[in-house]
Amino acid sequence: MLRINQTFRRDHSHILRCFSDLSASKQDKKNDNNNGIDPRVWPIATSTFITGSAIGVALPVMPLFAAELGLSTAEFGLVGSTFGAARLLSNPPLALLSEHVGRRQFLTWGPGITALSMVGTGLSGSLTALLGWRVLSGVGGSMQMTGGQLYLSDISKPENRARTMAPMTAAFSAGASIGPAIGGVLATQFGIAPCFYYVGGAIAVTGMMNFFLLPETKSHSEEDGVKNKSISETWQTWVRLSKDKNVRLIMLS
Repeated sequence: MLRINQTFRRDHSHILRCFSDLSASKQDKKNDNNNGIDPRVWPIATSTFITGSAIGVALPVMPLFAAELGLSTAEFGLVGSTFGAARLLSNPPLALLSEHVGRRQFLTWGPGITALSMVGTGLSGSLTALLGWRVLSGVGGSMQMTGGQLYLSDISKPENRARTMAPMTAAFSAGASIGPAIGGVLATQFGIAPCFYYVGGAIAVTGMMNFFLLPETKSHSEEDGVKNKSISETWQTWVRLSKDKNVRLIMLS
């Protein structure tokens, strides 16, 4: 009997290996499907591409616009710094706010605020007005990017998070690279102020697209308390850092 069992196992070992390989193949295929990219990534990547190209349009136009307003070099530098500072300082509180109002609102409100600020920029007639609109533009851009990153984090897992985040980053870089060329053509054909109106219209389209294509991903679960605690701790750390003299010098430099 022992000899028969050994003979059976030897003769059918290849069949057992086939079943084992088939099972492993099915499991690998299941894992690949689970680690794929969620299709909701592509509307965010598309809107980010449009936003990146729209912001890029303003780059070659802004110095010409500043010259029309009669701004000095120092004042023009202040305008540029204001936009970046607004984005930097608004990121932590906006991340905290997003945990309460959701991601979809940020992906809708952010482009709307940015669109309004771009139109206001084109209508600006003084340094004060221009600075105010640039602050609003920075906050709107921060809202969209924060909402997009949190949205992608919600629909991804650790195994596919890098692949999920990559299209958004690549889309913004691609848009920002072709935007200045478009801005130069628009400024030559239509003038400086209309470029800002074009930017505002393009970004408004992204807000509407996000509104219709992206469902909310923020869930109200037991994990929310843990997330809110983590964000609260991050905010407290940010506040402590902002009180440090050296950190403030780095931020202002």
